[in-house]
Amino acid sequence: MNEILLPQTLTRGALAVICTPHAAAERISPLIVQLALTGPVQILDGGNRLQAYPLTRLIRRHTLAVEEVSQRIRVRRAFTAYQMLALLEESQPAPVPWVILDWLASFYDETLSLREAAQLAKRGLARMEDLRALAPLILTLAPPPTPARRVLFEEVCQRADVLWMEPQEPAPPVQPALF
Repeated sequence: MNEILLPQTLTRGALAVICTPHAAAERISPLIVQLALTGPVQILDGGNRLQAYPLTRLIRRHTLAVEEVSQRIRVRRAFTAYQMLALLEESQPAPVPWVILDWLASFYDETLSLREAAQLAKRGLARMEDLRALAPLILTLAPPPTPARRVLFEEVCQRADVLWMEPQEPAPPVQPALF
């Protein structure tokens, strides 16, 4: 993935979308570290994906100033679609890269109607346009758990300036039950 998302491909106004089965938290950590080595990074975590300890170990591989670089990474977490939208709406545009991990995780929640999820996602995408005006924005997405929620996934992918989709491995064959 580093070949696709080099920091120089992430220009102001760019929307990079990374689609993987597990929303790419461990795969995007090297990019987060590269960005943090040069300045502040804003992270919104929608699926509770970011793991601090492995991220700190990656920082240590690049510098001994672990505390200084770690302080450049600002992480905020959302556990519902409404919380994610609130975080987006209260965020102010700044010339700082944005990384939104597993953005659609809470929008895939079946307790949220598809109509309501689509409206909230549309508002969130509009707000992202404002945020990326001054800096690149990177989204990670997992595929939808149900075909009905695919419309949300496709809406985000259509807006991407850079789209990277991890090839899906075919499911292993399952032995049918004998009885």
